[in-house]
Amino acid sequence: MGEDEPNMASKAYDTFEDQRKAGRKRLREGAQLIGDPPRGKQYRGGMYLLGYAVECALKSVIMGRLGAHTLAEAEGRYAARHKTEISLTRGHDLEALASIAETLGVTVGPDTELLRARSEAFRWKVDWRYMHYEPRQGESSAIHFRDQVTVYYDWLTSQLE
Repeated sequence: MGEDEPNMASKAYDTFEDQRKAGRKRLREGAQLIGDPPRGKQYRGGMYLLGYAVECALKSVIMGRLGAHTLAEAEGRYAARHKTEISLTRGHDLEALASIAETLGVTVGPDTELLRARSEAFRWKVDWRYMHYEPRQGESSAIHFRDQVTVYYDWLTSQLE
């Protein structure tokens, strides 16, 4: 078992550090698939990975704001504090995760560039991982998505500091 591989007896990849590292890696991989300059038609795969990076960043921010080490611990702490249950271990709704983060003080505010970047990131669909065709606008759509998602991702990760 490599040093980055979890012990399969444990709950894999649910810690703050796992989410933070996975987000960084998926952002890098997604950008590479799209390329700069673009190097092929792997746009949908790149876009999927970029959106997944945002999901990991949002989960990291939520765990960080709650002082939780795992996703399950964050769910418990959030429920105790807000008297409502959330699911961080199931589902991939970026808007729902951002809404949870907002209740913890992570708000975009009036920055229009950041609002545009967040809106673009919210276009992400988990089903993109199954799609065998590329986006209608191809390269330009993928590049725009990459650039906007990177802005939002970078802002999210700055909220961890």
